[in-house]
Amino acid sequence: MSFYVRRRDIETGRLGWTGPIRSERQAEREVAAWESCGWTAEKLPSTPEVRADVRAWDREVEERRNPPAPTGVLGGLGGVL
Repeated sequence: MSFYVRRRDIETGRLGWTGPIRSERQAEREVAAWESCGWTAEKLPSTPEVRADVRAWDREVEERRNPPAPTGVLGGLGGVL
């Protein structure tokens, strides 16, 4: 069984995931490392629900890094006439 670590920055509320992690012991070390940095963290088994949450979070992160191109009349022109 593999695990994921869900972490949240206490100050900003920012969410993050680490995984998959193959051993329970390594996942516990990952939790301890994040907690020592001021984050809350929890070890979760790799279930279909957890993997779906990780994929959704990963899509959000990717969309923030690379927002979709504008659409509409001027979208293809980059707003330049």
